[in-house]
Amino acid sequence: MLAALSAAVLFAAPNVAPAAAQDFPSKSIRMIVPFPPGGFPDIIGRMLAAKMSESLSQNVLVDNRGGANGNIGIDMVAKSPPDGYTIVQAQVSNLAVNPALYKYMPYDALKDLAPVGLVATATQVMVTGAGSEIKSVADMIAIAKAKPSGLLFASSGNGSLGHLGTELIQLQAGIKFTHIPYKGAAPAVIDVMGGRAHLFIAAMPTVIGHVRAGKLRALAVTSLTRAVELPDVTPLNEAGFPGYETINWLAVMGRAGTPNAIIERLNAALNKALSSDDLKAGFEKEGAAVWVSTPERLGQVLAADLAKWRRVVMSAGIKME
Repeated sequence: MLAALSAAVLFAAPNVAPAAAQDFPSKSIRMIVPFPPGGFPDIIGRMLAAKMSESLSQNVLVDNRGGANGNIGIDMVAKSPPDGYTIVQAQVSNLAVNPALYKYMPYDALKDLAPVGLVATATQVMVTGAGSEIKSVADMIAIAKAKPSGLLFASSGNGSLGHLGTELIQLQAGIKFTHIPYKGAAPAVIDVMGGRAHLFIAAMPTVIGHVRAGKLRALAVTSLTRAVELPDVTPLNEAGFPGYETINWLAVMGRAGTPNAIIERLNAALNKALSSDDLKAGFEKEGAAVWVSTPERLGQVLAADLAKWRRVVMSAGIKME
């Protein structure tokens, strides 16, 4: 009788996950956005959640959990049940930059999380003040070589993507700027427009209005190819920095150990949402472009960026507590 019972248990156990996956989702899904309401990730997340709700025939509810540059919200998913009902819309700074910056991380992005799919990319722009003597990337390099540490580059915070992107420029060109970290993008923009800082790499939505108004000069974009929003602005990749790319990408992640069938269901719903014309238009309005992928492709992108930003952080000697 014990042998028969053991055989029954062994036979039934492999069928638990497929049965759960077949019924998925049977209730609402919580999508954590690890930032406060109102910002770029939150706006994108809410548009995405609404469309995924349609695809899954269940509510996908946004739950804003800001703090520690996204670490708090992502850690909630890393410690959630592996059932697909708690997911996170994270971005490159949380998943690939933070592990290089922080001595202690509450989660391992590769081991504790399961890739679902990429969501969007947002190109960054290098700008200077409209009255600046820097008219081009070549001018920037020439001035930096003539006056080491003389050019002041602003960032929206120590360890931000703009900060690391500028450190990468210095490493590639063998030049040195002086870093001025601000508490957010808004005060940095004000000082660059006023000439109190010389350079700033920021997300497209943050600066494009000022560029179009003639208050800032766009020197380059950080994507490998030209940006639709600024087609006349040369990529750094074509301005003496071959292979240079720093883009902000967003992605959906679940808990490691979630059954593959559930991950595939979430990926299908995500990609169906991203194929919507009105979602694409909404993303473009925010300066982002849809990026459809498989879970495997997201895993490759994450692994590559983890290695890339770890090299930059170590070479630049950046430290965060």
